[in-house]
Amino acid sequence: MFYIYAHTRNDTNQIFYIGKGQGNRAYKKLNRSIYWQNIVAKAGYSIEILAYFVSEQEAFQQEINCIKWLDNLCNLTLGGEGCSGLKHSKESKSKMQIWRTGKIVSEDTKKLLSKINTGKTHSFESKIKMSKSKKGNRYCLGYKHSTETKNKVSKSLEGNFRRLKYITYATNIISGKVIELIGKKAFKNAGFDPECVYGCLNGKYFQHKGYTFHRQELSGEESTSGRGLDRSAV
Repeated sequence: MFYIYAHTRNDTNQIFYIGKGQGNRAYKKLNRSIYWQNIVAKAGYSIEILAYFVSEQEAFQQEINCIKWLDNLCNLTLGGEGCSGLKHSKESKSKMQIWRTGKIVSEDTKKLLSKINTGKTHSFESKIKMSKSKKGNRYCLGYKHSTETKNKVSKSLEGNFRRLKYITYATNIISGKVIELIGKKAFKNAGFDPECVYGCLNGKYFQHKGYTFHRQELSGEESTSGRGLDRSAV
């Protein structure tokens, strides 16, 4: 899997470098130009992964497009060069989790992502590869709640009168482990910041503490009465 990434100045929150990479390239400081090093020494920087691609050629093309769209970059070329072959190590994955935790997407990045995805189509080969990669219900699509989960929902809301509409799922980026979270209290008990969880659910953040989040609406028979629940947390 290939990707394009942006390096953003911490003082102005503006993108100053666009790159294409694989593995942990976006997080390395080696083999950077003197202009890149001067900016980082003066302002510090943040890392944002803009988009992933199955084909390296697609990634190169989008790198070229992004460099054309943006001004005031320190890139020495127009993009489309480089080598690949690296894979994420466990150490690299841990570093990436730390970098992404609580990351707020800048306005420059939002505009760039919009341009990248406008009119974007996938080749037949890419669609087949993406289809195979998503097999196995990785994101709980069509997920049926276990009897244990239904009992947890029922027990947590006994004697209450409001209706629980959703169950939130936290998926570990590295291991794929899924945690079921029922209500705002469950977020805190699991060690998550509720506000960051809401930010992930609303698309403001990519992940929180190494987990991505989505929620699923309960069916009529699973939806349970409840009192005292924060409706925004379910």
